[in-house]
Amino acid sequence: MTASATHLVVRRFAAFGLELCCKPSASESPRASMRGALHELSSVGFQPATFMDAGVATQTLEFYESFPSVRFLLTEPLAEFEPFRQRICVTYRSS
Repeated sequence: MTASATHLVVRRFAAFGLELCCKPSASESPRASMRGALHELSSVGFQPATFMDAGVATQTLEFYESFPSVRFLLTEPLAEFEPFRQRICVTYRSS
């Protein structure tokens, strides 16, 4: 699109009280990743009392780091991941 065509489109949007702007790429958006989304939640004051992680596997580090004072309820149906769940329970406030 040429600069003049872009300018025309922007002006048409403005006539309806709308603003046209470029969408940030996924890598620029703070919510583009689990870690970024959780950080944004904690930065606006979201602080759950308990967090349930169903299907822990080896760990979900993003949750634990974003809310370190939260009590974690960890469930894992596969026996081969139980050592990981136990290790997480020792490191973080969890059961």
